[in-house]
Amino acid sequence: MDYFNVEKGNPFNIEKGLSDVTVGLGWNVSEKTDKTMDLDAFAILKKGETASDMVYFNNKESRCGAVRLSGDNLTGKGDGDDEQLWFQLDKLPADVTEVLVWIVIYNGLKKHQTFEDVEGVHCRLFEGIDGINNRPLASFDVGGGNGETRSMHVATMCKDETWDFQRVEKGFNFDQAELQSRYTWKRD
Repeated sequence: MDYFNVEKGNPFNIEKGLSDVTVGLGWNVSEKTDKTMDLDAFAILKKGETASDMVYFNNKESRCGAVRLSGDNLTGKGDGDDEQLWFQLDKLPADVTEVLVWIVIYNGLKKHQTFEDVEGVHCRLFEGIDGINNRPLASFDVGGGNGETRSMHVATMCKDETWDFQRVEKGFNFDQAELQSRYTWKRD
């Protein structure tokens, strides 16, 4: 089965009743650079306008247990997804209505690294977690990186009656420290 190619402004509707999904993110360091680069996946859980939790390399599981990070790939080497975010949508608190998915170059400002140094960035959504089922659902190639882009808001999952997977693909000139301060969340 092929993935549905997600276009901006045309979200993919996640089937009602489908709970276990994975967002896979992949990239390769450009052959034009000799830099080693560490890109990191982030999931930011939001209640209204407020971030309620963040899943990333230093916090690999949400407090509710519904979102987990597969691990921290430090190089981007290899084929396929380099990092995966696993979601159990039915276990998310009812007041979480949005999840932001980001890719950030670790210490990108300090190391003078940008998305110009990265190739083949992709985002894909499939059914199942932990390698179980893995039915393809949706995907897109991530563009929009330039010499100033160190972080990328890749996609958003929004809940109304059902969950939608939306392509965002918006770049920013900050790294993980700024992302964390912008979305500071209060731990209960």
